[in-house]
Amino acid sequence: YQSDDRSKGSKGLDKSIGNMADGGGGWDDLFAMAAGDERAAVSATAVAGTKRQHLVTSDTKKKAKKKKNKKDRHQRLNRNQPDDANNAHLERMLKSRMDISSEATRHWPAWVRPGGSLLVGASSSCPGYAGSYDASDDGNYDPRKKRMCSSCGECPLHHELVVDTSSMPTGARDTCVYDHLIVFLSNRNVRACASIALAEQRKARRREGKTEGDTGDANTNALVRAYAKAALQHVKEITSKIYSLTSGLSSGGEASILGEKCSALHRAVKAWRSFRDGVPADFDTIVRVIIASDVFYYRLYYLQLTGALPISASGAHIPHPTTYLVADRLCWDTVGGARCVRKLLKRGDCGGRIPEIVQKYSMTTPSESSSAELEHPLIVLKSNTFAQTLLLFGDWTKDVQTKKEEFAKAVKSAARNLLLQSSTSSSEDLFYSAHECPAPQVLVEWRNVSRDLICNLYAYATLSVDHLKSHPVCASAGILEVGAGTGYYAYLLQMAGIDVMPSDIANTDASMNEYHGSTPSFTRVEMGDIVKLKSDLRQFRKKSPALLLCYPPPLSTMAHDALKVFIETGGNTVVHCGEFRGLTGSSAFERLLLDRFRCVSRKPCLSWSTDASSLTVWEAVTTNNASTATDQTLIPCSNCKSKPSTKRFRLIRSLAYCSEECYKEHKSERSAHALCSMIPNDIVERASFNDEAYMMALTSRSTRSMI
Repeated sequence: YQSDDRSKGSKGLDKSIGNMADGGGGWDDLFAMAAGDERAAVSATAVAGTKRQHLVTSDTKKKAKKKKNKKDRHQRLNRNQPDDANNAHLERMLKSRMDISSEATRHWPAWVRPGGSLLVGASSSCPGYAGSYDASDDGNYDPRKKRMCSSCGECPLHHELVVDTSSMPTGARDTCVYDHLIVFLSNRNVRACASIALAEQRKARRREGKTEGDTGDANTNALVRAYAKAALQHVKEITSKIYSLTSGLSSGGEASILGEKCSALHRAVKAWRSFRDGVPADFDTIVRVIIASDVFYYRLYYLQLTGALPISASGAHIPHPTTYLVADRLCWDTVGGARCVRKLLKRGDCGGRIPEIVQKYSMTTPSESSSAELEHPLIVLKSNTFAQTLLLFGDWTKDVQTKKEEFAKAVKSAARNLLLQSSTSSSEDLFYSAHECPAPQVLVEWRNVSRDLICNLYAYATLSVDHLKSHPVCASAGILEVGAGTGYYAYLLQMAGIDVMPSDIANTDASMNEYHGSTPSFTRVEMGDIVKLKSDLRQFRKKSPALLLCYPPPLSTMAHDALKVFIETGGNTVVHCGEFRGLTGSSAFERLLLDRFRCVSRKPCLSWSTDASSLTVWEAVTTNNASTATDQTLIPCSNCKSKPSTKRFRLIRSLAYCSEECYKEHKSERSAHALCSMIPNDIVERASFNDEAYMMALTSRSTRSMI
């Protein structure tokens, strides 16, 4: 149920992901490029900062797009089902996406194992890993215990990943290992080299009491250069196979995208390797290797999901993010990340509010929770990302003058650009600029790759399903979800026993969705527009289901149109998940919602540091409840919780205030949010409530009058 002018609420998706990996526009352009849209192909390979090209601009282009989508859908169906065996493997893989059991998230894929040292040829290199490396190796699992190689004394992260043929069928081992699996292993090895190099720099700084700007002693710098050399060798292994890999893809667009992501990874590693002897590689350069590696991984994984890459006869496939990024030291130091979270929770500053605020960013410490606590994959990945961010950027929250200056420059630059764009840029550019979250560029890139690529494959909101299940109307009358995308939350609700009918104008199983591409849906998502919504509402009028709008796109009439139809057909309950006066919905939708409904429930979504989303439930105002319709607030003040906010804090968009008094009273909590968002507290303290560089007025035309 999306309007044809649909445009998703993620500026990072459109501007930063492609720019960060030198791939041009966002995944919406990349998905269109894969479908054969030549204009999108130009956009996807443009230089950083190029204005996004919309896919549909006229009726003629809409018809052409439909023809291309129909042709590409036929191609996808053919390659998704090359034979019954591969199709069965693919179905099992797709089903396992939702598995967050200990078996899935703590154990390595059965077809891989650690081999020799990443530093091949070094005097201290290990010929092959010896000892326990996986949580399944013993029954007494302890996430705080580091498994070490008995030969070299290093953990599995310091070793190459190699294929474990012992897990494959006898007589078929040579045919079980495809090029894309080898490429995946090499990409992981590149990421591991960068992760270890950053860890070595951190250890050296802490030994010598140096700041983040200093990278360590001569021995540490030599070791970091050795890992850069090893990473370059692994990249060369990828490039040696990328031609045969891309030539096997039936879509020329997909082949071009994957090739460009490989080139971006190569450039990132070469930039790291280019640092001369005696000149240490800086933090930003090495982090960008990890970023480029993750972008390349997600593209490989997406191609595996869509059936563009075959699944091994043994069932071996590129692991899900819930395994690759969460399993013990598979691609990063998960133990170190968990330790960072525990350390943060023990801090006694910020008025003792840190444990409470951490729960807004991460539901629990990675590797130390049951699946019941984490609920679903997005929460697992969000908690994992939070821990990894603390590990990588934790030094930024300390009193480091360099980072203070970088944040200050980012704030000033954002304010200056917004002022210039107010008279020269299009309304779309101005809209996204108004909602930017100023930060040093490498942190912006990390935040975007950590969130947007995950959301493309699952959903944009990160919330607890219990909040939806607890509402009586949702539990008894059911839900009609509009703009369901992959059907991720519809599936979770269905598994919880709630009757959900999800629909979208661009079903990912039948067409190329602008924001999720051809990611296979988690449950059946009906193809439907506003006309179908009317039909469904009339059909279920007696049952009176709730309307669910999860991250309705901005710069679009979709949310308003759906709500208007819902009201006309007698609907009573609206569930909204997203931002108000921000990156979802429209001002027309918000006015209609406030005019006809009252808020009866409000819960925050897990914060990604750049969003301001919440889950709200609204009931229609009637003659019976009009006198009790007291909560007509879209964005309550973060401090007093009752009055409507007038300004939003640009550095941490989930914070908004009704007055300068409340802003000052919220100082301790705001400092705790800054720690969770990798922002030096000095930057937060220097921000004034009346400074437009730090505070965005929630009544300004740039944020409310775009639609």
